[in-house]
Parts: sequence; structure tokens; C-alpha cells
Amino acid sequence: MRSRKRRDSPSRRHHSRADPRSAALKESKNHMEKYSDHRDSCGRYEYDTQRREERGRDGKQHRSRGRSDREDWPSQRREDRGPLRQGHYDSGREGKNLHTGDGHVDPNLRLIDDDPRIGLPKTTAKKGMNTESFDPESTFLRPAMRVIVGPKRKRFEQPLKHDDVVVVPEFFCAEDDLSMYYSLVEEMRELQKQGQNKSEWISWHEGCHLISQNPKGSPTYEGILKRISEYFNMKPNSQGTRFNWYRDSADWKPFHNDSAAYNPKRAQTQNITVGISFGATRELAFLHTATGLRTYFPQTNGMLFSFGRDVNINWKHGVNALPAEQHDGQGRISIVLWGLAQDVIEEEGAPPLLTNNARFGFDNRMGGEMFNAAADVALKYKVDS
Repeated sequence: MRSRKRRDSPSRRHHSRADPRSAALKESKNHMEKYSDHRDSCGRYEYDTQRREERGRDGKQHRSRGRSDREDWPSQRREDRGPLRQGHYDSGREGKNLHTGDGHVDPNLRLIDDDPRIGLPKTTAKKGMNTESFDPESTFLRPAMRVIVGPKRKRFEQPLKHDDVVVVPEFFCAEDDLSMYYSLVEEMRELQKQGQNKSEWISWHEGCHLISQNPKGSPTYEGILKRISEYFNMKPNSQGTRFNWYRDSADWKPFHNDSAAYNPKRAQTQNITVGISFGATRELAFLHTATGLRTYFPQTNGMLFSFGRDVNINWKHGVNALPAEQHDGQGRISIVLWGLAQDVIEEEGAPPLLTNNARFGFDNRMGGEMFNAAADVALKYKVDS
């Protein structure tokens, strides 16, 4: 009977032939033994300085494992490397887009070389799966609105921009202290009792709420205006004021622009709107005229709230109504001050003023195509912001 030559099974063939991976494993083991004297107290291997310089000269990029591309993990040789974060890196990487920090040192921060990104190439990716952009310059754009929580002190003491919204909770009083609200109401009633001209309550904005056209003589009111003017460093004699009373929870305010958005004369002396709320919490709402986006800011008792010139042009604002099931008889006073804040930075790309009839559907940025007979008729009637 003819004998057949036995063939090796796959497993036998696997062991009988040289495995190309074994050479790589052996080389790795030899490398670890060679540089074992570089093991630090944390169990990591320091990167050999000479080998790093060689890789830099021949242009090869080292793929780091953790911090292995740093010259000295525990910084024993810091004195040989020069100042931290000053752009001092090996010559092989010059000309590449490397992470260097901002080139400055915080004098109050203890200097430790603990940023693993220093000296490594920055990402060249433009987008990620859930990231809009990795380019930092993509953030150098003006916002539709910038919200700032302001400090509770005598002055704001920071430059403002026309996109800024500043919120300062409990600027005038604690949120649960309603004494200023009731004092304002009683002081106004006393002025009206004395017969002060135009101090009476009148219906405003088609009966949505009440205002007084002459609250002067109320000590609380006048003290509020003085403090607001000082806080934002407003130019003297540039202010306009409004005393709004939302008599109960049924009152509200429709969306509108303040008049400096479309009145060139007022725009010269008014670049900020500041409101102080007393009484019940109500939502101040903003409506972006181009996108229809709505943003709501609850106005609590004692809160200061301001917005800049361009916010007034790009957004309409109002006070949201409450549904009947939320009516509780509680009122709110809103004291508004318009004026010229002197510490404001002008930026490129400011929107133009609206035309006088923009509130009726016409905007001069749209070339006039929306102008119609209805807007013409509406212009004949006086409508105040």
C-alpha cells in the first residue's frame, strides 16, 4: 500500500515557520531593557534625549506614548532647558505648527512643566464627528448676544460691547425682600395725591401695562437712576427714563425695539438700555428679527439687566404674558434707563439703524421690498416703544 506524506496542520505550520511578529516583540523587549535605567518614580520611561534629537534632525515624527516625548518627566534637567513655555524646542521641529501656549507666564502660578501638549504638532483636522471646527480662529466672530453676569459693586469696571447683555441678580436688594417694590408704589401714590403734574398712571402699549410720565420726586426712584448711571459710567444729561408698572400678573409687554434702534437723533445719545425689576418675577423675552429665535431671561426682584445698541437693533424684546392659571395678583415695577455708556468698544460689522417703519414690517437692510401700503398707513400714527 502506498504511503502518503503527512501534511502539517495549520497550527503545526504556524509554529514551524518564523512568525514575523516575534521579531518585533523581541526588538521591543530589547529596547525596554536598553532604556530601563530611564524608568522614573511613576513607572514611566523617559525619552532618550539623544534619540529624540536624531529623530528631529531626520524629520521623523515620534508617536508618543503618554509623556514619553518629554525630555525629563520629573524635570530633573529643567535648568538645562531654559525658561518654560517660551518656544524653546529642538531644532528638528522648527517651522511646524506646534503647541506653544500663549508665550506668557502667570506670576501667581508655581512653574511646573506639566502640559503634555507643549512641543507637539497641533491638529490639522477641520471638523470632527461631533465638533464644528478645530480652528481657533473660527471663534473670532461676533455673537448674536453675549450674556455677562456682572459684579455687584459700585461700577461695572469692564469695557462693554454692543452685543453685551449684563445681568446682576440682587443688585438693589435681596430677591425675597419686596420692601423696595412697595415703597415705590406708595411714593408714587403720594406724588399723585399731591397733584404732581403727569405723575398719574396712564395706560400704555394698547393697555398692556401702566406707566407714569413723571415719577420725579420719588426718593427711591431717583436713587435708583443715580446708581445705574454710575455703574455703567453714563454720560451726564444723556439719559431717558421710564417707570413701568405691571399692576398684576395679567399685565405684559409686546415685542418691540427701543426707539434708539430707528431714531438717529436718539441713537447719538443712547447706546444701552438698563432695566431694574422689583416685585414678582416675570420673563423678559427676546425675539431675533432675522431668525425668529426666542430667548427668555427671568427678571427677579432687585435684578439689574442691560443690553447694548446692537442687541436692540437685532432683537425685539418684551415681557411674556402669564396664562390665567398662573395669575396671582402680584405686580412688578420695571424702571428703565436709556443712556450713553462711555466705556464701550466699537466693532466692525455693526448693523445699520432700522427705518422708522421697521416695526411694521420694513427693514432698510432688506432693500425696501417689504414696504407696502399698510406700513404707509401705520406711519401716520404715533407708536412709542
